[in-house]
Amino acid sequence: MNDPLVVDYVKVYVKYKDSSGYWTNYEYKGQINDVHPVYEDYYMMWTLPYGYVKMKVYVKAYDSGTHFIGSDVYYASINSGGGGGDPPPL
Repeated sequence: MNDPLVVDYVKVYVKYKDSSGYWTNYEYKGQINDVHPVYEDYYMMWTLPYGYVKMKVYVKAYDSGTHFIGSDVYYASINSGGGGGDPPPL
């Protein structure tokens, strides 16, 4: 029987879409090592650049041996057109 995979940390990348439909390249935002005590999930905050209408968050999960174990993508619309705010929990 195989042991279940345990996520020990995640690496977060994000790119933004402007109102003309152009996406930026992915930008590395950092590594999260601990689960948020309230959201009970990995969580990161950053300021959204002004002028963008969507963002795409790409998360890579790793175990304690630094082995890649999976990834996920999240799309979000920004109602105010950017300029600040927090993305949802990852």
